[in-house]
Amino acid sequence: MLVILIYALILSIEYGQSGSRYNSKDEQQLEINYGEDGNYWKLGLFYYNPDDSSIWVEKRFGIGLTVNMDR
Repeated sequence: MLVILIYALILSIEYGQSGSRYNSKDEQQLEINYGEDGNYWKLGLFYYNPDDSSIWVEKRFGIGLTVNMDR
């Protein structure tokens, strides 16, 4: 159990929240970031965007992920 927790801590420090520090030369970076647009957030908590193919989106406030309700 301790090994798993240490490994998870190392990964989170190395790659950041939602892989923000992960840079892959093989993948193109998409400039579209729907999660920051307030028009897709309902009541500030629920994310609803039919144009976004992501199932999981970074929370607007705090740490973690939320579900794209349209998916």
